[in-house]
Amino acid sequence: MRILLIDPTLVYPGERAKLAAFAAIPEVTLEALTGERHRDEARQVQMPQMAQWHGIPLHLGKIIGKFPNRTWMLGGLQGCLRKRPDVILAYSDWNHWLTLEIALAKTLISPRSKLIFQAWENQPPSWGRHPQPNLPLYALDSVVEKIVYRLGDGAVARNAEAQNVLLQRGFRKPIRLIPWGVDMEFFHPRKPKPTGRFTVGYVGRLMPEKGVADLLTALQGLEEVNALIIGSGPQEKELRDLAKQLNIQVEFVAAVPQETLPDWYARMNVLVLPSRTTRRWAEQFGRVLVEAMAMGVPVIGSDSGAIPWVIGDGDLIFPEGNTQALRDLIVKLQSDESLRRKKAEIGQGRAREFFTWEIHARATAEFCREICP
Repeated sequence: MRILLIDPTLVYPGERAKLAAFAAIPEVTLEALTGERHRDEARQVQMPQMAQWHGIPLHLGKIIGKFPNRTWMLGGLQGCLRKRPDVILAYSDWNHWLTLEIALAKTLISPRSKLIFQAWENQPPSWGRHPQPNLPLYALDSVVEKIVYRLGDGAVARNAEAQNVLLQRGFRKPIRLIPWGVDMEFFHPRKPKPTGRFTVGYVGRLMPEKGVADLLTALQGLEEVNALIIGSGPQEKELRDLAKQLNIQVEFVAAVPQETLPDWYARMNVLVLPSRTTRRWAEQFGRVLVEAMAMGVPVIGSDSGAIPWVIGDGDLIFPEGNTQALRDLIVKLQSDESLRRKKAEIGQGRAREFFTWEIHARATAEFCREICP
């Protein structure tokens, strides 16, 4: 079975291990297409120029537009499709313009190829409740959605709610729940870097819905505790001002190269993802959770969206927006080193059991065989 994987995230070092995981599956021949560079608010990376990755042909295009949903691929796509793969795995969502581009190009160049796209959206959008900045864009994305549904052959949901959204939006073709993965060798335990203080970390966008203000509020007055906030976004100045107002010791670090992220995680005694659900958004997965878990860093998360499912430990979940409950969890882990070690071991075991790229690749290949027997 010949698979073409189109994945903009392959530029990240911690994502490339999925290629080797796919290639290790018998009867799978893999080629991959990705962009030359990628950036979000927490990390940035430039893809090295190379023709293959561990023997897997790797093609580079140029992704232009606004990440994540309004982007296009320039170069590479047509050449890959002319090889007539059996299955095209589009690691872009059902309403993303890149997915539309892939679906239309596939129909014109390789119509017999089967197309599988992904779904992260866990809040059912509607005219009155959608993540787009205006109604015309939502209407345009709805047209994109209908075309992708018609031209696609299957979908992989990255969380259970995303599967339900696909059904509610009228997708009636095969769906499989396959979560994202983590490179257990790249994100492996490292010797902690002592700072003299208990370090509570956060990695991600600095947006109101990510709940970072709740984290800072929860830390107010705690002794021998500091925060390490990695990321950027429109709320950065507000958060810096809040930290000064609360008299909290906080280190703010802008977006960092992903290859350095393990070193930053190693500085944390605990990682917190305090997301808040809004009318238009809920946490869809939380990749930083599985990265920290793989490294043996205990994690705490709110009950927004998929966070409880990813963490899998109710003792480490607090009601979103409840800063006192978050504070209590931080104090509990700070004061009990044996508990931290226990929770770290449980988290690492869960990452190994559910979220490795090997598990991800095997489940995806099995789904491809069902779509393309």
